[in-house]
Amino acid sequence: MTKRLDNLVAVLLAALIFVWPIEHTIALRYAIGGLLLIATVGWSLSQSRELLSRLQSRPVSLACLFLGLLTLWFVAQGLWIAPEAHWVWQELKGQWIKDLVFWSLGLALGAGCLHADAAVGRKWLLALMIGLAGIVLWNVAACLWLWLSTGQTPLMHNVTGAKATDSYVNNMLLAFLVGDLLARDRDQKFLPWHRYVSIALIASCVVNTAFLGARNGWIGLAMLAFSGVVVHYINGWQRVGKKALMFLPVLLVLLVAGGWMSWKTDPRWNSLKETLPVAWDIDTNKAWRNASKYAYPILPSGQLADASNYERPAWIHAGLRLVADRPLGAGFSRHAFGHEVARLYPESEPSPGMHSHSGMIDFAVGAGIPGVVLWLGFILTLIGFGGVAYFRYGAAAGLVLVFLTSGFFGRSLLDSSMRDHMLEQFLFVSAFLLPVIGRFWRKPTS
Repeated sequence: MTKRLDNLVAVLLAALIFVWPIEHTIALRYAIGGLLLIATVGWSLSQSRELLSRLQSRPVSLACLFLGLLTLWFVAQGLWIAPEAHWVWQELKGQWIKDLVFWSLGLALGAGCLHADAAVGRKWLLALMIGLAGIVLWNVAACLWLWLSTGQTPLMHNVTGAKATDSYVNNMLLAFLVGDLLARDRDQKFLPWHRYVSIALIASCVVNTAFLGARNGWIGLAMLAFSGVVVHYINGWQRVGKKALMFLPVLLVLLVAGGWMSWKTDPRWNSLKETLPVAWDIDTNKAWRNASKYAYPILPSGQLADASNYERPAWIHAGLRLVADRPLGAGFSRHAFGHEVARLYPESEPSPGMHSHSGMIDFAVGAGIPGVVLWLGFILTLIGFGGVAYFRYGAAAGLVLVFLTSGFFGRSLLDSSMRDHMLEQFLFVSAFLLPVIGRFWRKPTS
């Protein structure tokens, strides 16, 4: 019975990870998530004491503490601080409770990976990787088919419904692949396949980034490559060996070629520098409030400002002003930024549902400075314990957690990733990894 359940968990896990980022699959996503929760609970019943003991570690406890305090802060906002408390309660019921459920489910599965039968952990990790790789390979295959059948390069193509979402999954997969390769420097194999499979998937991710045409995807990829070189240096070049190093020049060539392709095919790069000071002047140039009412500004070159180059810096500046106006926050909500802009600039008739396209700015406007401090504490907990797990104990999962968390946080500065399925998936996957590294801090049981 237990064997059947762990196989069912693996199938449902792969399905959930694959379906999660695809648009218009909300009902299917939560149906699979519900089934996975039931299957996990059923699998855990016969070994609940062992699973609970595997969760009793400093990394798990501290991360849960920060999330718990953050939840209490949201409740306090709804009770005493938020001008429109019903927004906070709606957000808690509609978003945050689901986030905490997926966090808890990830912890349970991560603890299950430490089962005495190591095959269970390998099976579940493989299922997670199949789900992530499936999205990337699907888009690459679709783009190659379009290229071969039409003769034109299919730039800006995605299969999830949003290129930012495809890029997010792409970089999450890269965190696992690069972390695995670097861990092999220390003779620690993490992913259940040969090194060359990881190298081939990394190449697919780079190609996929080029097809997606997401600038933030290239930035994340470049930072991950730089981090990989640094970790290689720390590991000691002399111990690495030629086979382990061969992927670095390959990755470098792919990055340079892809960066050049992005520069040539995306005209937004050329006007970014002269757009920034214009965008930062949010009082003179008002298109960021309502593009239907105010025209986009003209750049010094005489060119009309690109919407993406102009709006994002302007929204970030406006968000900082909103945080300064209400340092305790307007109340936790995905739409706090839009509500606050409508409050301060009613004459501009902005859309109340607008957001800043920066997850951290949206979060800061809603949760306030105390919420940001607690969230940063949570992020630093994951990165800190992940780094110690890798560099002190050689745990590959620790390095993956560092790459995953730092990549998510960096992306949240420039993209609206701290919401909906992206936040759910990040919390789930990071929770999946946490008990795996937590075993190094777990007190021995008698």
